[in-house]
Amino acid sequence: MSKLTGFLNEWSLFVLAFSCFGCLFAFRPATGVLTLIIIAGGLLVAINTKFRALFVASFRHERLKWIAWPFVAWFLVAIMISVAHLESSKFHFPENELRFVLALSILCFTVRKKTKYAFYAGLIVGAFVAGAWVFYEREILGVWRMQGTTNNPIHFGNLTALLALLSFSAALVDTEIGIGWRSTLFLSALVGTFASMSSLTRSSAILVICAIPLIWLPQKDFWRDFFIKVTSLFLVAVIFAIMFSTQVRERLRVHELTAAFGNSQEINYESLTSNRANMWQAAILMFKEHPMTGVGPAGFSQAFEAFEALAAEGKVQKTVFHNQPHNDILYAASMGGVGKLLACLALIFLPFLFFYKSYQAKVDIVFKIPSILGMQVVCGFFLTGWTNSNFDLQIYSTTYAVLVCVLAKLSMLIESES
Repeated sequence: MSKLTGFLNEWSLFVLAFSCFGCLFAFRPATGVLTLIIIAGGLLVAINTKFRALFVASFRHERLKWIAWPFVAWFLVAIMISVAHLESSKFHFPENELRFVLALSILCFTVRKKTKYAFYAGLIVGAFVAGAWVFYEREILGVWRMQGTTNNPIHFGNLTALLALLSFSAALVDTEIGIGWRSTLFLSALVGTFASMSSLTRSSAILVICAIPLIWLPQKDFWRDFFIKVTSLFLVAVIFAIMFSTQVRERLRVHELTAAFGNSQEINYESLTSNRANMWQAAILMFKEHPMTGVGPAGFSQAFEAFEALAAEGKVQKTVFHNQPHNDILYAASMGGVGKLLACLALIFLPFLFFYKSYQAKVDIVFKIPSILGMQVVCGFFLTGWTNSNFDLQIYSTTYAVLVCVLAKLSMLIESES
């Protein structure tokens, strides 16, 4: 047992770092490896005294508590919401939320310098596998919007855009890994961008915002400047192609946005938001109607009658109905009331606070890279969460939890080696 415990302790974080993106686009049950390892970590916490002590200590740690408490609160609130709606539906066990608690076992694993390289390797493999999926779907299957193994082009676009962002940031800032690694990461960023654009998910472009602050980092070298110039030329070329090519606008679905302004008297918000405006409005009204416990853990999947009633009253338009309002914050509020809303906000802003405080440490910029990537992960999920619901879906909520915990451990690497 002690040998097994030692093996898991030494290698689990290494495998997790690679699996974050390395296996994400390689096979359909993409969270299989992630889930198995965090379950193993949870069992170690239960049976191993050392792991249990480290797990409990994370709730008292000066900075780790900003991750540990929100993750546990997210699960506990979900339990309370399920209990509150027992009369109207059967008990719904929040297994997705439980994975956040299990992911905290990652904070107990040993972190090594090679773990960072495993994370980078995962980014590279993930990007090229995603690119292979794009080729297969376009050339073999004749698919219009690429979706890879996610079964949803929106999630495929958002995740590949996040992959591209992290790859670009690592290539730009990490001068320690050598030009071979940096060039490959930059190439994977381009491949990830191509995959994201192939999904035709327009909202993924908002992640460009997360890369802009990197321009003002104090560290400068030839390859950093070169990568910035190439990226700038690429973005300018895309903008000009959209401006002057009708075919490009139609291919990237930009013409659907401009069509929303066809009436000079009134903007068509439903068209502008791709059938989201009414879902957002309905979610707000449902939250106002049930502010304490929401409509229940089943959420919008069983709220069609409520939506129909709102449409009959003229409060929303009777349009396309989805099983989620395509907004993380509104989904939490309408599904679980004010408690779920506060837990959702804590799930986003408190981990960001952890990475921000880690970034402020007086160490070389290379040691700050995991903190930078961590802030980008949190901001990436937050920004894409405005037009889609991420945290209520297994694959994406688990990816967020694991990414946050892995990058948290990497951001503390200098403390582990000191």
